[in-house]
Amino acid sequence: MRTVHRLSPIPILVLFLSAALAPAYAVTVEQIHSPRPAGWVVDLTATLSPEIQAQLNHLSDAVKAQTGAEMAVVVVDSTEGVPSREFATRLFNTWHIGQQRRHNGLLVFAALSDHKSEIVLGKGLNDEVRVQESQAVMQGEMVPRFRSGDPAGAVLHGAAACAQRLLGADVAIQEPVAATPAPLETPASPEAAVVPTPGEDRPLDTRRQLGALGPDGALPPTSFVSDVSSLLGNGLIFILFFLLFIVLAAFMRRSSWSSSSPRSFYDSSDSSPSSSTFSLFSSSDSSSSSAHDSGLSGSGSSSSSSSSDSGFGGGSSSGDGASGSW
Repeated sequence: MRTVHRLSPIPILVLFLSAALAPAYAVTVEQIHSPRPAGWVVDLTATLSPEIQAQLNHLSDAVKAQTGAEMAVVVVDSTEGVPSREFATRLFNTWHIGQQRRHNGLLVFAALSDHKSEIVLGKGLNDEVRVQESQAVMQGEMVPRFRSGDPAGAVLHGAAACAQRLLGADVAIQEPVAATPAPLETPASPEAAVVPTPGEDRPLDTRRQLGALGPDGALPPTSFVSDVSSLLGNGLIFILFFLLFIVLAAFMRRSSWSSSSPRSFYDSSDSSPSSSTFSLFSSSDSSSSSAHDSGLSGSGSSSSSSSSDSGFGGGSSSGDGASGSW
């Protein structure tokens, strides 16, 4: 007799909520593609406006033209548990920022959800004076703006200060112009602006002007339609979540039923199920092993090709610079 295991819907609901609440923007170093040769900036959080990204690219272009150094800017949401200093240094050396022999690269890095920022210096810039100056830029230009809720300004001013004070470039930035709010419209007539006090008896004409009554003195039908539309909208959302829950429960129940029947792995006419099962798992193990080996070789080749094709000059870093948190 075949036994069917019934799953409780509570674990399914917990898994669904965990997946919905999990961070969606955590990345690895390999997932961040080099911005070269189109630019110098990578923003995976949509924090930097197009105007600010254009200023950052202009800064890095000026640094490259005046000094030969290379400055990149990267903004991510989270480093997925990896220390931000280690993450930024690995990214620097994966892209090889800076010239190959001078190692004069610089990376401005920020992980916004982790509340961490880094300035990573190439090996040719890691003297004591520049390291101290990078710490001054971090604490004076970047961290205060991060704490005040201006991450875009922190990145822009931090990169500009690095270009001027660490790389010796003659650059300047333009402050973003804040949009001015539109003026409030004044009512067309004084009668439209009059709001009677609570409990005051309003004449029929006044109530009709305020939109409380229709032309015949009855309530307008639009209020009923809007109430029904709002109710249907809320009910539709609830129905969609309920249907999703039913589909997940049915899928898990079917998976449990399939796993409880070992004869689903082989033909019922086969007189030797154990040998079939063994051959099945042997073939899967061998295929997974070969896939794993090919994946390792593929990742190695892609890593080497990405480092050589990153578009930067071939520099490296030992991890010196400045760290900040807010």
